[in-house]
Amino acid sequence: MRRSQLWPALAAAALLSVSAGCGDTDEVLVSSLTTTLLDGQGTGSTIGPDGALYVSKNVDDTVQRVDPATGAATLAGSGLPKRVIEIGGAMDVAFLDGRAYALVSIAGKNVEAPDAVMGVYRLGDDGTFSLFADLGSWSEAHPPVDTDWFLSQGVQYAMTVWDGTLVISDAHLGRLLQVDAAGAINELMAFESTDAVPIGLTVRDGELLVATAGPVPHRPDTSVIRVVADGAMGEEAGRWSRDYEGDLGLLIDIATAEDGTLYGLLQGHWDGGEEGSPAAPNTGALVRVDDAGHFTVVADHLNQPTSLAISGSTAFVATNIGTVLKVSGL
Repeated sequence: MRRSQLWPALAAAALLSVSAGCGDTDEVLVSSLTTTLLDGQGTGSTIGPDGALYVSKNVDDTVQRVDPATGAATLAGSGLPKRVIEIGGAMDVAFLDGRAYALVSIAGKNVEAPDAVMGVYRLGDDGTFSLFADLGSWSEAHPPVDTDWFLSQGVQYAMTVWDGTLVISDAHLGRLLQVDAAGAINELMAFESTDAVPIGLTVRDGELLVATAGPVPHRPDTSVIRVVADGAMGEEAGRWSRDYEGDLGLLIDIATAEDGTLYGLLQGHWDGGEEGSPAAPNTGALVRVDDAGHFTVVADHLNQPTSLAISGSTAFVATNIGTVLKVSGL
């Protein structure tokens, strides 16, 4: 995938309907925690300090708190820029020092919404979000050396907390951004190859890890989890084994369990067609990284998943139609 192709790929995927399926293993149970929460596309999610699941709701201006046992949802915060096209708006949520932050992407003048600022928003005591770091303007003022892009403000996709800062992946401009506690922005690292597209993020044992997608048709051998070390790509932390003969590609999110086990969320495989075509229905999967550093399927037949969060022995998967899946028994 060229970086410029991630834009139509994500936009096309956002238009698909989603249904949940159960994997072939006996170890886990896949169920729907909630079926109507997001009223459309699912976006990012995280486990909050209180143990609840928090999900960014990109069809309006909110972040929702979801009871992980009952699926009951309550408003956690509002005031974010709303989605202006089929994708974008509130993309992810994270907690830094006990306070919620939301990532807003695909807004601003690149999509003819100049009043909707792309960036990181911080939740205030009054329950509303306010702009904390203007990623869109910063990205436009600091273009990458690689010229393979056409949206000057980028496509910020995921956000995590690392070393007391917020780290954001920009899947279009091909880099990781870092926002400190004061809201200052800098480039943590840039990806030289347009065939390595940074998407999902997680932290394990103090190390920052990033999921990268390869070019269309997102072959399994191009979906890799890597360690970020000293502002560059370090060792591989997870991928399919060399003898894997399946067709699961496009690693869109990663998460770390409390015991350090690494999990990945794969959107599915491609049937071919032109660049930017969405994954085939019901081909997404949740995978575990084994001791050899290879993916093992935990649950499959997931249809267009978007984000992954883990609490204890349970994984929560948001999807494009707003269903939140609960994968129990990890």
